Amino acid sequence: MAPRGTRRSLPALFTAALALVLPAGPACVPGGEPPPRPVRAAPAHESGPPTAYGAYVGYGPEAVRRVAEFGARLGRPEPRVGHAYLPGDTWTGIEGAAGDLDQWAQWRRARQDRLLVLNVPMLDRNEAHLPDDVVRTEPGEGAGGRYDDHFRTLARRLVQLGAPTRRSSSAGR
Repeated sequence: MAPRGTRRSLPALFTAALALVLPAGPACVPGGEPPPRPVRAAPAHESGPPTAYGAYVGYGPEAVRRVAEFGARLGRPEPRVGHAYLPGDTWTGIEGAAGDLDQWAQWRRARQDRLLVLNVPMLDRNEAHLPDDVVRTEPGEGAGGRYDDHFRTLARRLVQLGAPTRRSSSAGR
């Protein structure tokens, strides 16, 4: 027999479970999706440059094209921020050799007010389910300079592609 006060009836347990699930709504129901949020278009009377905004819209050559489509879907001007990720499976990918950087650099050069946000993995094989001893040691080796040449290669590649930089007013503070 269960200790006094710990025995629950089946209807009470069902009610408690239902109370936890209902507030979560469709997000926790397999196949259920929350209703789309209404999108408010930017007012036509805005003056000055549009607010810098952007989103990650995928990778590869198609991503650059998707930036303009993203703005159109929102009913806003094309985003001024392009957000790209370098693959982290190999050091060659981290160095930007995949061929995506040239298209992003061209996109960035096309307008002076654009900003390219480039996420760069710190280590290769970053999604390879590495053993714990590797995960423990490699960041320290990186901090000691072991991988610096790879990041210099990436920096040289960006310069060669003419990906201009723009320092923010808070840079260097």
